[in-house]
Amino acid sequence: MEKNMKKNEFFFQEHDIFIDFQKKLNKKDKIFLEFLIKKITSDNDPKIVLGQKVLLNLLNLANKHELDDFLNKFFEKRVNYQCNKLNIPDIEGIINPLSSYKFSENNYAFSISSDFFNIFQKNKKDFRAYNFDILLQFSNPITKKLFLFLTNNTGINDFLEVSLDTLKNYLDLNNTSYSRFYDFEKNILTVCINEIEKYTTLKIQYRKIKLHNTSSSKIIGLKFYLADENKNALEKNTDTLMEGIKPLIKNNSKIRNFITLSLANRGYNYMKKNIDYAKLHYKGNFEIFLIEAVKYDYFENRFSKMIIPFKEKYKLLFSLKKSFHSLPELYENLFEIISGTNLFHLTQMAPIFREAYDLMESGYINQKEQPKIAPFYKELLNLKSFNEFKYEDEKFIIFIEYNKNYDSFIYIFEK
Repeated sequence: MEKNMKKNEFFFQEHDIFIDFQKKLNKKDKIFLEFLIKKITSDNDPKIVLGQKVLLNLLNLANKHELDDFLNKFFEKRVNYQCNKLNIPDIEGIINPLSSYKFSENNYAFSISSDFFNIFQKNKKDFRAYNFDILLQFSNPITKKLFLFLTNNTGINDFLEVSLDTLKNYLDLNNTSYSRFYDFEKNILTVCINEIEKYTTLKIQYRKIKLHNTSSSKIIGLKFYLADENKNALEKNTDTLMEGIKPLIKNNSKIRNFITLSLANRGYNYMKKNIDYAKLHYKGNFEIFLIEAVKYDYFENRFSKMIIPFKEKYKLLFSLKKSFHSLPELYENLFEIISGTNLFHLTQMAPIFREAYDLMESGYINQKEQPKIAPFYKELLNLKSFNEFKYEDEKFIIFIEYNKNYDSFIYIFEK
């Protein structure tokens, strides 16, 4: 075992990352802090409005005077943080969790400070890279030390061997503390692991390493096993999403890494919708279009942004948001819409539109001989190939976006 332990001697020191409150939190402070963090992560809003009665019940306080006194003291409890690299300060600072609060109509409106809010934002790599969002939630300082020791000295889904003396030293427990392993396990190890598993997706197991292979032999070390439920789920979801686009990509490892990272930041539903959108609407390089779709949320934004200038310039005659089971079903709906309007120019176009569609389905058209049909025919081919359609003449503009299993859109503008 000694050989393995020297192999792991240990590049990471616990004090390289530090974050904690300047003043110790009492029980009510911890309850309020945990409540704020849950609101930030669930609502994703730096403004939090809470009723006076809700806060009194939460903190077990009797009246507004006690509540205001608590809040005034909480405002004094700032967060210190510091991160070192090779004993050189990388970042350090002080954060106030709350920047202000206002009481009105029996409600307290809290403004979360921007830096504290950013600790819990997935896209803020500086704070989250140091696990500040997790460390702040641990109430036990030894839990912080054990979490940092385990996660920085081993890979996820891997193991780490450490002697009991070395572990106690890292946890700032002298070797005489908890001299019986039973006491150390009950009062330190189990308590810390339970708290880590409460606030993270890690599952931690350990095996006792004994001096001799007998039941009564002295325990001299531990072998920890770390598994991340999120990482396992990420890998499975990445596999699922990659399966549908493998024929379209050339740089498999690059796109796989991009999808895994985006999944962690955006979630499965967001990624599924934008990957499906990219498959339906890309022209040219699929990989570039896919990255753009994920980055700018094309599923939600691309079509709506495309028609904004036309909404501002022209009169909107008709709009439809509907899920169609197939393109032929969309075509039939469009024919009905055009032929059913009371506008003469549109009704005149309906038979030309249908003729263009029939010719497209037959696979033949001589555009020189069919000048009226040609514009429709070209856009119907575009709709068939890229699920997008834009017809424009001197009087009308028709936009269509077909999204297969999701809502599709039809817009008609009058010039």
